[in-house]
Amino acid sequence: MEYTPTASDKDPIFPLGTLFRSWHSKFLRARSHLHEIIEPCAKQMVEDESNRMIRDPRLQIKMKNLTLKGIQQLLEPQLILEKYRDLVHRPLEIFSIH
Repeated sequence: MEYTPTASDKDPIFPLGTLFRSWHSKFLRARSHLHEIIEPCAKQMVEDESNRMIRDPRLQIKMKNLTLKGIQQLLEPQLILEKYRDLVHRPLEIFSIH
């Protein structure tokens, strides 16, 4: 029941995620209890991701870059998207219930 990133199919990668999705979709009365169990872990993962982005030096404004050109470069949508993709590891995908 461990995480196996080299598995060929999605379900064997993390069997507990498969169990969670099944439990969530088939036992509707259990959903609120499942959410209570998973919520603290999910909040911690989101907080960790947020802190990683806040602390990343590529997303911090430095006084030497505080020029019109520096601000324009910092706010360039493609650059922001690339930085975001580098930082966010999408940990909640394991528990996806779609």
